[in-house]
Order: sequence, then C-alpha cells, then structure tokens
Amino acid sequence: ASGWRKIFAADGDENSMCREISEADSILCAGIAYQFAAWAKTKGCKSVCLGRDARPTGEAICRIINSVLIDIGLQVEYLSICAAPEIMAYVKMNPQLDSFLYVSASHNPAGHNGVKFGLGDGSVLGGTDAQEIIAQFKAFMGDFGNYPHLVQFLNKMRPLGASDTAKQKALETYLKFNLDTAFASEAELEAFKKAPKPSVAADMNGSARALSIDRNFFETLGIKYDFINDTAGKIAHGILPEGKNLTDAAAHLEKLYAKDKSFTIGYVPDNDGDRGNLVLIGKNGKAMIPDAQTVFAMVCTAELSQMTGDNIAVAVNCPTSMRIERIAEKYGAKVFRAEVGEANVVGLAAKLRKNGYKVRFLGEGSNGGNITHPATVRDPLNTMISILKYAAKTGKSWEDMIAELPQFRTTATDDSDAKMKIRCTDHGRLKNAYEKIFAQQWEAKKTELGKKFGIISWREVNYIGTESYEGTGDAARKAGVKGGLKIIFSDASKKDRAFIWMRGSGTEPVFRILADIESSDKDDERYLIDWQHQMVEEADRIASEN
Repeated sequence: ASGWRKIFAADGDENSMCREISEADSILCAGIAYQFAAWAKTKGCKSVCLGRDARPTGEAICRIINSVLIDIGLQVEYLSICAAPEIMAYVKMNPQLDSFLYVSASHNPAGHNGVKFGLGDGSVLGGTDAQEIIAQFKAFMGDFGNYPHLVQFLNKMRPLGASDTAKQKALETYLKFNLDTAFASEAELEAFKKAPKPSVAADMNGSARALSIDRNFFETLGIKYDFINDTAGKIAHGILPEGKNLTDAAAHLEKLYAKDKSFTIGYVPDNDGDRGNLVLIGKNGKAMIPDAQTVFAMVCTAELSQMTGDNIAVAVNCPTSMRIERIAEKYGAKVFRAEVGEANVVGLAAKLRKNGYKVRFLGEGSNGGNITHPATVRDPLNTMISILKYAAKTGKSWEDMIAELPQFRTTATDDSDAKMKIRCTDHGRLKNAYEKIFAQQWEAKKTELGKKFGIISWREVNYIGTESYEGTGDAARKAGVKGGLKIIFSDASKKDRAFIWMRGSGTEPVFRILADIESSDKDDERYLIDWQHQMVEEADRIASEN
C-alpha cells in the first residue's frame, strides 16, 4: 500500500546511477499508468498530478506514465522533481486536482524506483483502495494478451514537460500548509519568529528536498541554515538516512558549530524527502546521531506536552518502541498500532478521529520522522519544528531532551541483525513453524527470562493493515500472512516490558526482525534479537523443507 518498488536501472544494479530503463520495464510502466488511470476514472477522477523524486530513472518512467495518462483522457499536471510531502500537500489543498501519482522508491538504493498513488485528500492509498488497484494491476499484467496494447502507447510517446507555474504554485501551497500545520495561530507563529532559536544544517544528499521549500521555510521563521549536497540528483552517499549515512551531516554540523555556536541541529532526508533523521551537537561540542526511535520519541514528547483535554491518542506502527506507551501514559494519551506502512498508520489515525480521538501526532518510530495532522505523510520539517518549539519553550538541551525519555533498547532498522534473507516464500507457513518453536523455547527459557528481565508471561499480536489481532495461528492472522507478528512480554504486575517482532518487507527482498526492551543495557536487546534471529532461522528451515 505504501508504494510499489523494484530495481528499474537498465543495468540491474540496485546502486546504479543509470538513467535508462529496459524495454520490459517500459511495458511495466505503461501498465502501471494504464491501470491507475482506469481505476481513478471509476472514482470520478479527471485530473492527476504527476511528480518524482531525484533518482536517475525517474524521468524515463515519468515520460511513459505521463503519455499514457494523457492518451487515456486524464489531465496531467507534471511537477518534475518534488518532495513527496510537497506533491501531497499541493493535491490536498488544490480542488482542481483529483489524484496524484508519485514516482519514487523512497529510502531504497538509487537503482530502485517505483510508484505511490493517491486521491484528492493527499494521502497514499490504503485499505480497500490499495488492495483493489493491486489486484487489478496483477490481473492485467498477468494476461500477456494485454501487452500489444501497451506497446502501442509506447510507440506514440508524448513529450514530457514540467510547468514552472504549477511548480511555483505547489511550493507556495506547501509552504503555507506547513506553517499552518506547525502553528495554531498567527500569534504563535510571530512569537516563535522572535524567540531565540538554533541554526540548522542539512545534508540534502541530492534529494528532492533540494528543490523544495526548506530554504524558504527557515527564512520565514528567522532560522539561519546551511546545506550541503544540495543539487537534486547528485546522490553523495547511501539514501536511507540512518547510521553511517548521517556521518557527513554530523561532520558538517561540527564544522559549523566550531565557527558559530548557534549551529546545533541538522537533518538528512531520504530521496523523496518524507523521511528525515537528526544530528545534534552535544554539550561537549561533538555531534550525536540519535537513532530513529529516539527521534520519534523526542517528537512524541514535544507534541503530547502541548496537548490538553481527553481522548488524546497516538497512532504508530507495530515495531515502534514501547517507550511511546510510557510517554503517552505520562500525558494521559493512548497508543494504537497498525501494520508497517505509512498508509496503514494514516488510515488508523483517520479511524481513530472518526471515533472521537484527537490524533495530532502519528508515524513509524522504527523509521524515524513523524506525521503531524493534518499532513498525511512524514515530513522532516514537521520533525524539526516540533523539536525546535519544545526546546524554545523549555530551554532544555538536546541531551536533556534525550535523557528525559524512558530508557529502552531497540534494534535499529539499519542493524545487520535486523534483516534476514529467508528461503520460504509462504510467510503463513513460516509463522506457524515459528509459533511452535517459540512455544518450545518459552518453556525452556521462562525461568531464565524471569530472573534476567522479570518477564513471566507473553501474548502474541498480529498486525494486518489498520487492525490488530491477539492470538496465534492462521485464525489470528485473518489471512493476512504478510503482516507483522509480535510477541509481547509482561512482568508480574502485567506491565509490558519487552517485545520481539517479525515481518517480511513489502519493499525489499528481506525479512525484518526487531527487539525492544525497557532497559539501559544494550546487552539485553542483543539477547532478545539473537534469540529472535535463531528462532526465525529455524522456522525458515522447517517451513522450506515441508
């Protein structure tokens, strides 16, 4: 639901900077456009906004998609390179646009590409809509008799031209939308402009944000800034903004701080510019790189501390650390969880609002960044402004803000132990094997787990779309065998203390695992992730042989 992705570079290298795509992938792109247009027209759509991130194959893909959409009768407004939050805000706020198609592979390597779809509400398709278009696309492309029709589209390609007027309007709309999202009133905005604020560094890493509103945003707020790698398309290092891919930003921030002590915070976006994680200057003048879960928890604290009243809720994905529950408890809020995938979390938040909850803050803690309502997609500027407002109000340093967070140890998504290559393609069979192995392991380890962590009981929860189901076996998964499976461990007071989690990636050929525990000792998390790795590996062996 959150995006279709594969390697599109013609040379087949996932890290390629090749701009060409193969003939087969050209037909695939024509099929994507044809099916989206057919589906969108059944929803009454007459227009579509088309945009792309800054990876090399984007222009070739957009040329095909643009031509097919026009031939089928949709009016196309092409923005060329634009950040994902930019195109989504523009469509959401522009009544003349009925839908969008965004060409991107988000945080995947440069040789990958893909698509995200949405309607006029500016959010990525989720739920029934996503499953419907996926099913229709698979059926259409599964019938080779449709391919000559797609080749006809490719034989009469239209020129691809971006509208400078549309791009400028999109930037203006996005800037106003972001300011309105960040500040409840003009008075609050003006007060923030006058307040002391740190200066901001950013490593754009050749992303779409290099051509978005970031400079204008900071200038409007009176914030000094300095960017590196800010030419769109010139990707300087790995795209996923975690771990070693933040070291350039950290080094740049330290250099700026040495000359100007106001530079204490920086960010790095992924290629479509919806995800962004932070680098911070500590009290010793050295850069800190907080992990994605910590950044998410910092923003959770910042946002919930500003909210009042009843029925406050936070929507997160299933592998988000339980430190979010601890923060929510402090501020009288409730936490609800969905399957991995931004569309799932956005869909869950929408359901909660319909049921009377106030959900301003949501997102995927395992990936960093956040979504601030009424936005429907992560945005690093949302993350930045939440933390800057909290710092300005409380006077706390970055280290103080991190120190006040509940102490949890969580497997990072870029940790080598967080990804597994598996042989079994039937995730339902693998999970059934895993459950049997876990039940045996629990009996063997429960005394040790009790002594070591205070854990005395467990329960299993399966997360499918916006729903969660407690229990084991196929019945608990409701046929959603590719959802997330979590074992939650509790202590004698029935308080949840830790979890282990698994899910096959929907965007990469890997199986993801994660452990989370209320502890300050990294060895505790290592114990759980090693155990989880061993059980999944054994389950894969058994499921592959049967």
